[in-house]
Amino acid sequence: MHDGVPRLLTPVACVLLCLAAAPLAAPAAIAAPTDGKPIASAHTGKCVDVAQSSGADGGSVIQWPCHKGQNQGWTFDKVYGQLDNVRMVRNVHSNRCLDITGKSTVNGAVAHQWDCEIGRQNKDASGKSQLWQLKPRGSARGWTYYQLVNVNSKKCLDLPNGSNTDGTKLVQWDCNDAQNQQWRILS
Repeated sequence: MHDGVPRLLTPVACVLLCLAAAPLAAPAAIAAPTDGKPIASAHTGKCVDVAQSSGADGGSVIQWPCHKGQNQGWTFDKVYGQLDNVRMVRNVHSNRCLDITGKSTVNGAVAHQWDCEIGRQNKDASGKSQLWQLKPRGSARGWTYYQLVNVNSKKCLDLPNGSNTDGTKLVQWDCNDAQNQQWRILS
């Protein structure tokens, strides 16, 4: 008050006062993606699947007949500081990422799902086993086929021995041009 007349706050003072009085919101949790797409083998036509719709770390990643369930839905999340074709591949059902067991770099290491290590990929190798480079390998019948190359190991997601068996666990293997390492992203 000045001379008995209430003084109004300046707009800047009002904004600062209002911001100081506002409660701080808790950081938002990462929401489970809902717009996932199935990934199908060029060799068998079967889909990349999290076995038994597991939501746990270490859940097996297998091939299974495509059924459009959320455990076969995958998103391709851009990662800051990585090339445009490098993505974290996240399962819609579990909200976990396609990963290689033990961050291994050897042929035959099994693919599984693991808690996504967002934000740590550029500091050390801890998250690189969850980064996948999508390399176009050609087109056929209106589809583009990709190799999914693990950034940590430089090996490709592979359907071992071109197996047609439901439940076959996917692995990583030296990249080649065989169809058991080519995948199409379904719409």
